[in-house]
Amino acid sequence: MAAGAEPAARRAQVVALLDGREVGRDDLWVALAEAAGGQVTREMVLDSRLAALAASRKLVINEQSLRAERAALGEVLGGAGLDVDGVERVIEAFRRERGLGPARFESLLRRNAILRALTNERVSVTEEQVVAEYARATAPVARVLLYTAATTAEAGRARREIATRAHELAGGVEVALRGALVAAFAERALRDSTDPTGGAGGVLPAFSLADVTIPAGIRRACEGMKEGEMSNVIGLGSAGEDGGGGALVVLLGREETKVGTLEEARPRLRVAIARRQQRELMDALSRELLGQPGLVVMDASLAYGGQNRVPSAGAAPGVAVPEAGSVRDPEGP
Repeated sequence: MAAGAEPAARRAQVVALLDGREVGRDDLWVALAEAAGGQVTREMVLDSRLAALAASRKLVINEQSLRAERAALGEVLGGAGLDVDGVERVIEAFRRERGLGPARFESLLRRNAILRALTNERVSVTEEQVVAEYARATAPVARVLLYTAATTAEAGRARREIATRAHELAGGVEVALRGALVAAFAERALRDSTDPTGGAGGVLPAFSLADVTIPAGIRRACEGMKEGEMSNVIGLGSAGEDGGGGALVVLLGREETKVGTLEEARPRLRVAIARRQQRELMDALSRELLGQPGLVVMDASLAYGGQNRVPSAGAAPGVAVPEAGSVRDPEGP
């Protein structure tokens, strides 16, 4: 090695100074590999295999492609109504949340661009899908408090105790009973609901009564209830009465949705359906590529990170995968 080359190489490995002492890359490698090695390795695998696919299909991914992906990401994160500054703010917040510096963020955009190009031809929207989407979009939206228990018997006991508690809180004043019921229900949900919404007093995000990811029993109950009422016990699951436990809801509100006529909504619905289809196709392709053999992790720290810090295959980096709600059933009712 030439004179001076060794000190220069050593300086190139210095990444920080701590109290005047040099900190090298090797000093941080083990902790970094354990903390984030799995995620970064997954991204590397996808980058490599997608690049190979793009080359074999002679796909051209250029700066224009990356700008289009950045714009699409901004629209997904913030909606179509944001101005340029608003889009930049939501993208910056997304990058901070995910820890995406310049290199990883560009890689994410490139992955999405390749995935989109590889799946474009498989996106197909039918009139039947548009009509079904319109039915979902125009169905009433319900706001409820939710309580779940391991069995319908336990849910029934909770219902009786909630009703008793509501009357105690109302103090015999009929007009106060509705508010008392909501308070008693939230109190019970916080105490022992088996659903994750229990920690928020049973508040379930507003949902369409045509949303098939919400159990059919809950949707049917909301259709026939008045605001401020508590449902009867709702059986969840299909493996017998107690196959999925029992649920109760208090209907806080039910609102009609206004999206115009089918003809007016058709272009917007077609875009939404196509976007959802493509997201699912992109996610499926990512999982397929990640599941292929060929990666051998030889570093113990990196192997640990892969075993303990890698998100599930359904959350492939670079693909927006919607999170399921608490009682939502991805297979429908």
